[in-house]
Amino acid sequence: MYYAYIRVSTDHQHVENQKHEINIFAQKKDIQINKWVDETISSRKPLYRR
Repeated sequence: MYYAYIRVSTDHQHVENQKHEINIFAQKKDIQINKWVDETISSRKPLYRR
């Protein structure tokens, strides 16, 4: 089972761009992504505001 993890750090970034690139890589390597995990989180904000 393969998981793909995508993390963006600002609201201006989009997970779709990264998902597209991971899909291209996976197809070249004959890998089937079974589960996608994505999150938007900023390390510049204090932990209690994330």
